[in-house]
Amino acid sequence: MRNRVVPVNPGTVNQLARRQLLTALSQGFRALTNPQRLGWSNLGAQIQRLDSLGQPYTLSGAQAYNSVNFYRVLAGSAIIADAPPFDAPTTLLTLTLTASSIALSLAFTPTPLGANNRLVIFATPNQSAGKNFFGHPGVPAQSPGLYKLIVIAAAASASPQNILAAYTALVGPPITGMKISAQAFVLSPNFLPGAPLRSDAIVT
Repeated sequence: MRNRVVPVNPGTVNQLARRQLLTALSQGFRALTNPQRLGWSNLGAQIQRLDSLGQPYTLSGAQAYNSVNFYRVLAGSAIIADAPPFDAPTTLLTLTLTASSIALSLAFTPTPLGANNRLVIFATPNQSAGKNFFGHPGVPAQSPGLYKLIVIAAAASASPQNILAAYTALVGPPITGMKISAQAFVLSPNFLPGAPLRSDAIVT
């Protein structure tokens, strides 16, 4: 059990851009034909997620369309109108963040990932060492909080992933004594996201 908290809503440029994308996708779903919407509804019924209290639920057609196309856009791919077949992504077994002022990497298993499976990595800027709640980066309908999308790695990537350059370009260098939190999950070949894992590290 855990206490419910007020959602993080920082109103950042990235958060506003994410909301604009979701608005555009919602409009796109309404423009689909009835057979296309039925295809997305059938796909959504096969996708199971957990809510903020850990209860399982499946997606509506609109949610499935938004989720798949959300990650397609982030990966630089085109939006699709027809639902793809359901394919389960690789499940991450372990995730370990290593952080120093001159190195930042994320080790994971299994490695390498399967063909056409992509690792999605989010991380927070430097935070107080005592801070523990940062948001929900892998849920498009919820606030990503303090997490920033660092990279969508190439298909079939191997561990570890060196994210120092991408991280520094986005939020600045790691600072000794501060905490960085990372979350990662795998996208299937059809851009269905797997369950996220989280790893925190104090910068040494």
